[in-house]
Amino acid sequence: MRREPTLFCAAVLFALSGCAARASGGPAVLGRDRPVGAEVFRAELAMVLDLEPEARCEESFDLRIYRDPRVELVRWDEQRGECAGRAVTIRYYAERLPSAELVLVVGKLVRKAHVAGSPQ
Repeated sequence: MRREPTLFCAAVLFALSGCAARASGGPAVLGRDRPVGAEVFRAELAMVLDLEPEARCEESFDLRIYRDPRVELVRWDEQRGECAGRAVTIRYYAERLPSAELVLVVGKLVRKAHVAGSPQ
């Protein structure tokens, strides 16, 4: 019984490429996939945001802010469905992201932002 060498070679190459991708970490391994130890200092910043007026504005913001691996958690107020005047608390790794830089990062993602309790 003779095997088709072309099909056999293609199958072997396909299998090897999958193994190589897994061994090298592949594209699925991101910075977020590594746990951050409890000894890493975290801080929280409370802000008031006017999000871009779109369907699911809160979810859209979450998806964009979580691209930054220095942000750990975003907690929203109870005004679901509203895009303006939203209170949010962002927990972040303070040693990696100064609060002033976090304010700038957030400001680029929304229409208007200010730190809660500060003058607008």
